Amino acid sequence: MKRIMKKENMKLNRVWLSFLVYLVLFWFGVLILKQKQLVWLLLEFYALVIASFILWKYHRYLQRKHLISSSVLCSLYALSELIHMTPLSIFNILLVFLSACAVMAVFAQKPEGALKWFKGHSRKSIATSVSIGILCGLIWGAINCLLMLGSNDLQPSSIFKAFLLSLSPAIIEEVAYRTVFYAFCLAMISGEKLSTKGQELTTYAMMTVPHILPHTVECFNNGFLSGLLEWLISVVLYILIFGLIFAFLQRKRDIVSAMIAHGTVDFIRFCLFGLPI
Repeated sequence: MKRIMKKENMKLNRVWLSFLVYLVLFWFGVLILKQKQLVWLLLEFYALVIASFILWKYHRYLQRKHLISSSVLCSLYALSELIHMTPLSIFNILLVFLSACAVMAVFAQKPEGALKWFKGHSRKSIATSVSIGILCGLIWGAINCLLMLGSNDLQPSSIFKAFLLSLSPAIIEEVAYRTVFYAFCLAMISGEKLSTKGQELTTYAMMTVPHILPHTVECFNNGFLSGLLEWLISVVLYILIFGLIFAFLQRKRDIVSAMIAHGTVDFIRFCLFGLPI
């Protein structure tokens, strides 16, 4: 038993090692290059490496229905890119497709530990997931707006464009920046599902922290030492206020409810404070 636990811990250490490499590169981007956009690109590259690793290891579990579902999800995401099409858009569309395929491959091989896209397939269950997503999105969207009012002016924008653009964070951030890291943790253990506190802690950390770090770049505008405390506080607040709610929805309800909640939060922000393009 101890030998098995030691082996499992060694596998989880690989997850933490990948995060450590990402963290070092994050510091490099923030303190030396001082480019927020490069830090976001780093997160995208990190997610791509993880998704590619999973597909290399689990590609034989991919089924035709997984490819179709990933293509549909990818097409929905592509709609959001129509508003601000750039050369990076093709990369992001590919990232969404590969991440969705990677997630589905792991879940097909380890169904006991798999997250559900919808908790149930009845109309009532689907309606419940949608309702939970909208309700959480409205609550956390209101919190986000209250926090933004102190340093941002209201700039109402097109509801239609805000809706299309909100598909971007709802899909790429929930699938490529969150679910794929859960799938990575699940893929690195021998069992069918997470079974220890260490595995749970690792999973929640990976589902929240990598995505949060690019939001904290501004903390170091006045230097490293002066911004370190602010950065630590910001990371904790982001985890508690925003990161955990979406991770919790994915784990305890389903992925779609988290996607809807995340999209609703950003939809409200885009409507009131303008489009970030």
